[in-house]
Amino acid sequence: MIAGNKHTPMEPTSYKKYEQAQKQVKRIKSFYRHVFVYVLVILAVFIVRFVVFPSIGFQYEAPGFNHWLDLNTYGMAVVWLIALLIQAIFVFKPRRMKEWEHKKINELMEREEKEVQEHWK
Repeated sequence: MIAGNKHTPMEPTSYKKYEQAQKQVKRIKSFYRHVFVYVLVILAVFIVRFVVFPSIGFQYEAPGFNHWLDLNTYGMAVVWLIALLIQAIFVFKPRRMKEWEHKKINELMEREEKEVQEHWK
């Protein structure tokens, strides 16, 4: 490094951390976009099903059709919500899991080191 140079090259570990952070930000943005689309679509479906259909007098005469329509309306919302929850787990949980793994590895290494030291005393 040249003396007086304020710009130092990024260290490989720093660059790797930067790339990881950048990927995490993309995952978080994608998740929030997914939540936004979910809210819009579910809101539109519920408005059509429970406001528009009754106001225009839409009723199909086949037995059980309205029950089927309600089941699909609620079912879609629930299944999609489950998918969002799974995505949330993958977006927000891995960092905490990695931290836990790192702490556990250090704990086990320290324990083994103590055992070795006690064994040779």
